[in-house]
Amino acid sequence: MARSGRKKIRIEKIQNKKKRSVTFSKRRTSLFKKESELSTLCDSPNAMVIFSPDNKSTVYSIGYPCVNSIMNKFMAVNPPTNIDDTKSLTVHHKNVIRKVNLELIEINRKLEEEEERKKRLDAIGRSYENLNSLQYQQLIETIEIKLLEMECLAIQLKECNIPFPYSTFGDALAPK
Repeated sequence: MARSGRKKIRIEKIQNKKKRSVTFSKRRTSLFKKESELSTLCDSPNAMVIFSPDNKSTVYSIGYPCVNSIMNKFMAVNPPTNIDDTKSLTVHHKNVIRKVNLELIEINRKLEEEEERKKRLDAIGRSYENLNSLQYQQLIETIEIKLLEMECLAIQLKECNIPFPYSTFGDALAPK
């Protein structure tokens, strides 16, 4: 069985301009995400400046607390003298980054839970394949009993004028 996964790619310049542009567009956001994570994890000032390969005048940048102050400090041109002015902006920036990273962590946690759920459901599906005829018949009878119980519950809810949360095929065809 062939392995599925990421192929290893050689790190070299992509010659086709369209492919290079698409690759740049797709990977740029990942770079910014990594810069943001590094900033949050290490709580250190950093900056990233990326020039577009297609249009040399297009520049993308991200930094913490801001790209200009870091560039000025790095270039030793006009270093910031009073950081207190940018402190509130810095705190806001930290809070936004922290919030986004927490959301990302929560989404990743949910993704892992869903992957585990999928594995469990796949395992259940495979376990039905190995049933003998008696076990299979018992399973069908159990499902039919549960279906009848659901129908009785739906009738009781309808008689009490409580809307049933699930529509049936018959309800969809009934005149209103």
